[in-house]
Amino acid sequence: MAAIRLTVTTTTGRCWPGWQQYDTEEDAWYFGIWIHTEKLETFTYAEGDTSHVIAPNVEAFRAELARLYQYHPQAPAFISIDPEAGTVTHHFEAKPEV
Repeated sequence: MAAIRLTVTTTTGRCWPGWQQYDTEEDAWYFGIWIHTEKLETFTYAEGDTSHVIAPNVEAFRAELARLYQYHPQAPAFISIDPEAGTVTHHFEAKPEV
């Protein structure tokens, strides 16, 4: 089942050229979203099902990204905790955009 992740992500954990993994709160071995802003494509893997969207133009691609971002909240890349100040900071990567 996890083999699909390896077809999009190399064994070093980096995506194939041009593809960016979009980190969501649902990410797991059975779920992931990848985005290629130059080719105007998105790829979603969810429990064995795949969805590959190829947008015909930039406007359609922006609409697809908006839909993805609405239904799949972005997860922080990492969280830092300062116990002395009593603060927790969520750090996010930039979302893919065109």
